Amino acid sequence: MKITYYYLSKYFTLCFCTLAFCTISAQNTVSFKVATLNCEWLSCPDNAPNNDALQINNIATVLSYVDADIFCLQEIGTSNSYKTLDTLVKKMGSSIWACNISTNNNSNCGQNQGIIYKKSKMNFVSSSQMSAAGTSYNFAGRYPALYEMNFIVGDQLVPVYFVNLHMKAMSDETSYDRRLAASTTLKTLLDGSQWNTKNVVIIGDLNDYLVGTQCNSCGEISPYKNFMDDSQNWKGTTSNLISLYYYPKPVIDNIIISNELFDKYVSNSAFQDIESTTIVNNYSSSTTDHVAISINLSFSINGNGDSTACQSVNYTNTLTHGLDGFVTQNLQGEQVWSSDAVYGAKISGYTLNGNMPNLDVLLSPVLDLSGMESASFFFEHAIKYGETNTEKLHNYHLVGVTRFDATYTQFLEVPTMPVGDSWTFFNSGQIEIPAEYLTSDVQLVFVYQSDASYASTWEIRNLKLTSVCSPTLPTSIEEIVADTKIQVYPNPVEAELNVQCAMCNVQCVEIFDITGKLHSTLHFDDSTIKIRVGDLKPGTYLLKIGDYSTKFIKQ
Repeated sequence: MKITYYYLSKYFTLCFCTLAFCTISAQNTVSFKVATLNCEWLSCPDNAPNNDALQINNIATVLSYVDADIFCLQEIGTSNSYKTLDTLVKKMGSSIWACNISTNNNSNCGQNQGIIYKKSKMNFVSSSQMSAAGTSYNFAGRYPALYEMNFIVGDQLVPVYFVNLHMKAMSDETSYDRRLAASTTLKTLLDGSQWNTKNVVIIGDLNDYLVGTQCNSCGEISPYKNFMDDSQNWKGTTSNLISLYYYPKPVIDNIIISNELFDKYVSNSAFQDIESTTIVNNYSSSTTDHVAISINLSFSINGNGDSTACQSVNYTNTLTHGLDGFVTQNLQGEQVWSSDAVYGAKISGYTLNGNMPNLDVLLSPVLDLSGMESASFFFEHAIKYGETNTEKLHNYHLVGVTRFDATYTQFLEVPTMPVGDSWTFFNSGQIEIPAEYLTSDVQLVFVYQSDASYASTWEIRNLKLTSVCSPTLPTSIEEIVADTKIQVYPNPVEAELNVQCAMCNVQCVEIFDITGKLHSTLHFDDSTIKIRVGDLKPGTYLLKIGDYSTKFIKQ
């Protein structure tokens, strides 16, 4: 692969050897993003954060930004006078989201567990308190909340059971012993015949690490070591994440999956969504002192499912447990890209012998962005010893995209570069990938150069790429003729559209605008449907059910 580019009036060509690569494909699979967030006394006027109206607005903003398919939430107050999750769903959009809360304390200061989920991706079956999992005392009065959900995978429903935990807090020995006892009895229950063949996700605020413990006087054994040691049956997906607020300690919000989901887990997708903490002011004091943690699960579409369904591509890599699929090219000098368990991918041209000339490239795995309408990525990075303009001129840090085996790399503007004088990590900001690079063979590129006079250190971690797919319509919307198998009325419509399709075996209704943008996906079981369209802008829309489609006009 050859890359040619201009930078700082210097011209040079980089020649690369053939690289082994993996492709992340959007075809024939459905991806589900699963997340947890402790909302810190949400709706409780007696405990901080003190501005409840601002806090709930901020939580709604953060959840919408993280955009998981299901959120398992903790510390949710609720009462007859104030339904906290219902309020969140209304702010986030009740046409898209739904919720359920499993209460152990029916008050605005009750520390309950709840879920918010996308109706287009899954449906709710049941919820209950898992009182058989151990004593209320060991679970700090907060029994595990069990949620049975059906994931919608093509034309099939896949049951997944979420065990939403909020374990005993604090770092003293008594609290540790209670977490340990609760973990022991919970695992005994889940290993039993009732559960040992089911898709189980243990998720929530575990108030301790998966490896080690926050209890300094308790040795170095995690209260969840029983799960971590049983690698044949359980996987602690978040064990390598480092806490934003208790850096460099591990996270205490964690996700563990059963072996039935091992092959569904997208490798290294465990992610601490630090970017979401930057979108509201004073996040930790106004919103919550926890950060959303997520993983991705991917299911193959079988049978008669719609294998061409539009699926967005998402890719995450913390770069803190090896370069993990990234490849390096050392074009000059002896210093190379490496990985650090805390600081991520890092490189420095400085040695004990002084500053050294280097030119080194870090390339992501090959990504399949074909069929995407747009894609962008961000990461955290820190630069030290590269503060002055002279240092930046001679010692630079480039970010771009290229195509595998292509001849040109396009370097992109990074909205936020570190000042260059500290080890503080800065969020890069969203970097848009140009439309011409939305192909099946894209790689992200990081280029570092130093010389004999200047050699900074560059550290990169918590990379996240997201995309929006571009659905393929059966034909131009202007060529659609109303299919007699589908009846829609009234048409034109102002608020509520009636849809009838006795021949359709209705499961999925999709609405596209005239540009082909997918606005909503709705799942029903009946032949007659009522759809609220009041939020749509006036114009012509395509309604699609399976192989049938028709137009309607929103007034």
